Amino acid sequence: VLHELLGYPDVKNYDGSWTEWGSSIRVPIEK
Repeated sequence: VLHELLGYPDVKNYDGSWTEWGSSIRVPIEK
């Protein structure tokens, strides 16, 4: 749904994507 709201038609998501992103110490996370 979010890809449609933002206008990005070719966005893919998979299980564990946030786990991988959140476990990396050098990526931005906005709180």
